[in-house]
This record gives sequence, C-alpha cells and structure tokens, in this order.
Amino acid sequence: MNRRTAGFTMLEMLVVTAIVALVANGVLVSVFQILRNSESSENKITAVTEVQNTGYWVSLDARKAQEVNAQAIEEGRVVTLSWDERTEGAIDSTDGLYYAYSSDGGNNWSSDYQAFMGWDLPSTFSTTIPAQYLTSDFRLRFYLVYFGSSDEYLYLDDITYSEAIFSDNCSSLDGWDNGSRWIPSSGEFRGQGGGDTAVSTVTMTSSLDLDAYQGQTVRVYWHGRESGSESGDWLNYAFSGNGGTDWSQNYQSFNGDTGSTGQTFSYTVPAQYVTGQFKMRFYWQANYSNDYVYLDDIMVAVPLYTEDCSDFSGWDDGDDWSVYSSDEFRGHHAGGSDDERYLTMDTSLDLTSSQFAGGFPLVFTWTTWSGSGGTGHEVTYTITNGELMRSHSINGGAPVETLIAKNIDPANTSCSYRNGEFTLTITSAVGGGPSEGREIRQYKVLTRPD
Repeated sequence: MNRRTAGFTMLEMLVVTAIVALVANGVLVSVFQILRNSESSENKITAVTEVQNTGYWVSLDARKAQEVNAQAIEEGRVVTLSWDERTEGAIDSTDGLYYAYSSDGGNNWSSDYQAFMGWDLPSTFSTTIPAQYLTSDFRLRFYLVYFGSSDEYLYLDDITYSEAIFSDNCSSLDGWDNGSRWIPSSGEFRGQGGGDTAVSTVTMTSSLDLDAYQGQTVRVYWHGRESGSESGDWLNYAFSGNGGTDWSQNYQSFNGDTGSTGQTFSYTVPAQYVTGQFKMRFYWQANYSNDYVYLDDIMVAVPLYTEDCSDFSGWDDGDDWSVYSSDEFRGHHAGGSDDERYLTMDTSLDLTSSQFAGGFPLVFTWTTWSGSGGTGHEVTYTITNGELMRSHSINGGAPVETLIAKNIDPANTSCSYRNGEFTLTITSAVGGGPSEGREIRQYKVLTRPD
C-alpha cells in the first residue's frame, strides 16, 4: 500500500479545523467592523444632508419674511446689564454713578440705582435688569455724581446686555460638587483657606448643553470677594467640554486682596468648550483657615447687544459727557445745570425674548406685489417625532406640506430673531450608539424689511 496516498490524520484534521475557525472568526469580526463603520458613515452623510436641506429651505423663507414668530421663552428669563469702568484723578467719597431704566421709550423712569460711590469701584459692573423693563421699548440712562475737580474723570466702555443660559444666586450648593471647605453662607458660596485641591474646588454637578450656542460668544460672570490677611491668596477657574473628563488650563480671576465689597468678573468661554457637555469649576487657594473667598451670582450668558462707546449715536449726551479717544464714554462735571449730568439712550432696544423654546413651531409671513395686487404667504415649520415639516399656504388657502428632514434633534435646535437678523441652529441625529451620525449647523439671514 502506498502510504503517500493516505488521508489526513485526526490530529491534522483538528489543526486544520482550528485554523479555519480562527480565520473565519477574524473574517466575521472584520466584516462586522466594516459594516459598522459603513453604517456610521452613512448616518453622518444623512445628518449632513438633512441640516443642509433644512438650512436651504429655512434661509430661503427667512430672506423673504417680513414677520417672524415662534414659541418664546418668557418665564424666568434673566437679562443682565454690564459695563467696564475706570476712574482718573483724586477720586473721593462724593464721586459716584447712578443709572435708571425705562420700559416705555423714556417717558417714565425707574428709581435711580447706585453703581458705585467713592473710590472702591469694580473694573466691571454687572446687574440683573428687573423683569418689568424687558420690553421692546427699553432705554437706559446714567447720572454722574460730582466728579467736579479738574482732574476727576469717569470712563465707561462696552455696555453689554446679556441673556442668561444658566444662572445661580448661590443660596444653595445644590447642583455643585463641593469640597469640605465650601459652604453656602448668607446667599453666597464661601470657600475657606487651608485645604488642598480636592476640598478647595467647587464644580458644576451636571453639564450644560451649549450646542445651540456654538459660533456665538458665550461669557461667564460672577461676583467675587475675599476676607483675610494673606496677599498671596488666589482664585482660579477652569472649563470642561466633555463633562469634566478633561479640563482647560486654570484661569486666574484675582491674586491678592479684592476687598470686602469685591468685584464682578467676566470671561469669554473658549470656543472648544462651547459644547453639549460644558462644565465650570472654581479652585480657592489660601494657606490659612481664617482666609475666605465668596462667590455670588454665577452666570453663563450670551450677549444680546454691546455698545462699544465709540460715538454718541443713539445717545443724548449731556454737556458733562464726551467720547474719549473714540472708544470710551467719559464723564466730568464741568458745572452748569443738573440735567447736564445725564447720559441717556435716545434709541430704544428690544429686550423681549430672542431665544425660542425649541425653536418651533416657526412661522414666516410675507407679501409679494404685482400689477394685480398683493399675494400673502405663510410658511410654518413644525417638528414632530424628529420630522421637520414645511407647510406653505398662499392667501389663506390650503397648505402644501413638504418633509424637509426626518431626524431633527429638537432639544439641540433653536432660533432667534432680533432687529431683522434671523439665526437658526439646527441639529440632525441619525441612528444611535457608536453608529450615530450627528451634525450641527448655524445659519444667519437678514430678513426682508416691511
């Protein structure tokens, strides 16, 4: 018998079977990985296509629109007023600044509020505008107190109105992870010195979703003060864009004594941290247990308007006010009547809600004209179960509906309309898990005037 023609032995068969199984398993894993990557890519392409299609249609209608309406968030809105300020000369306790609001274009004014009196003024002043003045006919005025000596001047710059995304009056540490050296104290967060990093840090517990504000300026504000004797105390703060897994560099808000009255701090959040998983934390460094820091009125906000103070366009300036070096308002009491101390807006601002709840339903209306008369158009966008529908009616007739996108994320979709500029932030989320395709885009369009 020729042994060379014999079949495989049992051992050889087992080895071959094992090799085939390993190869087959590797092939299956590779095929699964290819399919998953392919699905993820297809979902991403779909998401991109949907936001592009949405941007095209909404921008097209917005350019024609003479009126824009949507569901507005009104309850609980927080709008702040802030400005930068400095003084020059031998300031004394009689020098100061007051301000007041009007809700009806200057016909009636609030009582005067004190911004500062004397030499202890913060470099940035910030306050919350009372809700009754958040109207479409808002105005502001300043009143200069003394500053009458020849070398005494007050300077104002970057007068800014901001709408809060997040606001905490610091009456409770709910919503914050605090070390053992942080407690609520008389309406403020109080940090005690003498601890290490773990117990001297206070951090947001939950992330803020800032996806809808990508591409916009987002600023943080808070009021800080210190008590104690060590000049080397300092307060740092940092940002995270992934829920606290990684943090930015430490930014320093102050180093040394801020005084018992403290000051308002503000900072623009770097763009890479304006995400759906934004967090912020503070770290207080002081070596002695009798050194304390106090935080109050922590806010994350988006500016609505900023007056750069380069000219008096939109302002009625009294003789005690001038524009200094084309970038600051300067106050100095040169004598004359009391009315000359006022610096008053003579053009109203619209401080009604600009951010819409989810952004939808969103309605554009306009009229086109021809030789035979006017034709009225109304377009309504609605989102139901993620599907974005466009409904267009002409002269009140039956609407024609069109499906624009099937996978819109309403929680991360918003729009605003102010002074003729319409802004849409739209997010499409296709699929789920590791194969999810997500795309966010922002569109800005100038609407058609009346």
